[in-house]
Amino acid sequence: MAKDKYQNLIVRLLIVLIILIPLSVLLKKKLFKSEKNEKLVLLEYDTEVIDDNFIVERLSNQEKERKEREEKQKYGWPTDSNYYISTYYSKSHDGIDIAGISYGANIYAIYDGEVVTSSYSSTNGNYIIIKDTKGIYSLYAHLSKRNVNQGNKVSKRQIIGQAGSTGNSTGVHLHFSTWHGYPYNGGTSFNPFDLY
Repeated sequence: MAKDKYQNLIVRLLIVLIILIPLSVLLKKKLFKSEKNEKLVLLEYDTEVIDDNFIVERLSNQEKERKEREEKQKYGWPTDSNYYISTYYSKSHDGIDIAGISYGANIYAIYDGEVVTSSYSSTNGNYIIIKDTKGIYSLYAHLSKRNVNQGNKVSKRQIIGQAGSTGNSTGVHLHFSTWHGYPYNGGTSFNPFDLY
């Protein structure tokens, strides 16, 4: 039984060597490629030793690059991941309604900016309006709580309030709208998804 085990191991090693030795020789050779029959370009392939440190470093670099790409994205999302859109943007609805979030869930600023309004109205309930440096306004309505005041500077993904159902609302959700110019007062709404 042990003899068969060693024989199988030796056969496997021989197969690996038979495949890898010619492949490594091929990769070490200089290969030529013709481009439109005008000239020959020298291509050289070389093998590199891949060890655990190489793999860990490669994975670490990929994660770092992913985080850098994420940070470079201009706009964040105003809620955490558990949500669905109950009403989309249309001519009769100036934003999107983000539902499926729990009462008191964190609401986030989508960009760095300044709070230009933090107030209450019978329609929007507790609401916040933030302006960025390019004149885009974002409105967050029906909040249970407002954590920022007019004049506060906020950063992207900063918690600005908590989800609720205040004002003209039939359930917990975030009415989220984006505007060129101040909302409802000379501004023009546009589909928030245009930012992403």
